[in-house]
Amino acid sequence: MLGVLIVHANVLLDRTRPVEHTLAVLSELGAYGVDLFFVLSGFLITGILLDTRESPNYFRSFYARRFLRLFPVYYGYLLAIALVFPALHHALRTSMADYHGGWGWYLAYISNWKPGHGASDRYLGHFWSLAVEEQFYLLWPATIFLVPRRKLVYCFLGIVALAIALRIGMAPQGIWWNTLYRLTPTRMDAIAFGALAALAMRSDVWRARFGISAGSVFLVSAGIFCVTAVIAGDVTWKSRSIQTTGSIFIEIAFTALIFRAATSSEGLVKRIGTTAWLMAFGKYSYTIYVIHSVVYEHLVWLISWISKKVSVTLALPVRMAFALFMIGTVFFLASLSWRYVESPLLSMKKRFTY
Repeated sequence: MLGVLIVHANVLLDRTRPVEHTLAVLSELGAYGVDLFFVLSGFLITGILLDTRESPNYFRSFYARRFLRLFPVYYGYLLAIALVFPALHHALRTSMADYHGGWGWYLAYISNWKPGHGASDRYLGHFWSLAVEEQFYLLWPATIFLVPRRKLVYCFLGIVALAIALRIGMAPQGIWWNTLYRLTPTRMDAIAFGALAALAMRSDVWRARFGISAGSVFLVSAGIFCVTAVIAGDVTWKSRSIQTTGSIFIEIAFTALIFRAATSSEGLVKRIGTTAWLMAFGKYSYTIYVIHSVVYEHLVWLISWISKKVSVTLALPVRMAFALFMIGTVFFLASLSWRYVESPLLSMKKRFTY
């Protein structure tokens, strides 16, 4: 989540200046927070489903608990974008634009299939990943339930192979990079890698084998990704090399990192992962992701309006401080949501035990 906040805050940087251009390029690595999220989601959700597949309340409990976790914040945000902010902008007579596109794509969690994949939709462009996740939640419980456990590894490997084959086949055709980046079939390998790690965690043999080599796998895979990005001259998915080679190895690296974090009781990964402020961001990460775009755009508009009024060009330290202020504001609002909205709703999860 921090990676996403950082990459979206780089709109404050002036890319015509060498130092700021370098910072902007480095910040773009933050977009891979989404890839890490996909792998982590595949790992956690698959683990939950594997552990509860014999439960008589398997489907009911899973979907009820997902509903309580995801839908109130998601649809509350859509309601705010549709009604609250347009009314606010009208009342204050601001110059800020509102979203007036097709709402059905977002109501049905299929915005990543929308023409243009929602990439330019104001305040909603980042919802493509939530659409991928919801489609994953819709199909995965049945997959885990129906496929014999001993055959799940082949199922997951098949999904990985299919997604990679699609990207390798589509990339040379000059297809828009956002199509490869946002469509569910071309992104399912990250989730499937996480699912494979969840299976390995539940096998004494593979837990021991992968546990020993996870650190090395992470370093080698991350190294190959870095070499690929340097050769391509681009760290983003706009590069064909990233779409094909780089994306594969960063997902493998994240899979190894998550497996290491889940199996190690000590060491650097454990110490970093249990840092209090990081855990706080993890706790509020869902709402942070949902609301950060609208908060950022309003704060950027505000600072632009102020700078025009006083006729000054804000220095880099001031803009960096403002970027931290934006991140802090999103964190604060998400913490309020957790306390007054999400926690009361999540307390209802106890009614849906497995």
